[in-house]
Amino acid sequence: MFIVLGIPICFLTPIAFVISCIGLAYPRWQLRALICIVSIASLFIGVLAGGGISNHILKNTLTRLAERSKPLITAINSYEHKFGQPPETLEALVPEFIPKIPTTGIGATPDYQYRPLTNSSSYGDNKWVLQVHPEPLGFTTFIYLPLQDYSVLGYGNIVWKIGDWAYWNQG
Repeated sequence: MFIVLGIPICFLTPIAFVISCIGLAYPRWQLRALICIVSIASLFIGVLAGGGISNHILKNTLTRLAERSKPLITAINSYEHKFGQPPETLEALVPEFIPKIPTTGIGATPDYQYRPLTNSSSYGDNKWVLQVHPEPLGFTTFIYLPLQDYSVLGYGNIVWKIGDWAYWNQG
């Protein structure tokens, strides 16, 4: 019904809370008002707890991804040390520097996105970039820059440093 009317529930919740508090003053409405207040409080607590839990799960997932990515980063660095430049593709690392290209371990985005960079890059002086998009439909990137200067990602964006990586929200 609320969707049909185009009225978001978040606007109705404070109004319902105020009306319920007023309803406590009337014996005939006390039980209904109390049920409504408890429901609204439960919804509010659930939203707050859900957001905190979601952030914890995301950070834990990305921390594990950063750990799993270390052999791949080592292989890229070894290639660059041997040939004086980063590989053109990750496949160039196989089999000399790494037995096979690992997956991210994230079901929705199993592949790493790798790019060698030119000097005129928007990533500063980094010669390559490794990325994973943990939310395929979102505006977030889990990014590794070899120089680890994540200030080049721009102002006004949210950047969380996680290990040697950064979680970058461009939204």
